[in-house]
Amino acid sequence: MALLLLAAVFLALAVWNGVLAVGDSALWRSVTAAACGLCAVALVVIAVNDRRRWPGDR
Repeated sequence: MALLLLAAVFLALAVWNGVLAVGDSALWRSVTAAACGLCAVALVVIAVNDRRRWPGDR
């Protein structure tokens, strides 16, 4: 559950930086948005795989 919450935070950061990147010419905002989005996807994948691996623990 904690990984999904962390993924939600990274997704929110990705969206926020993406919105700001539209009006800003700085390349670092776009890179940050993409990196946060990638981290969010990776965290969701890890959380799903972890839940499948240990079904008796939850």
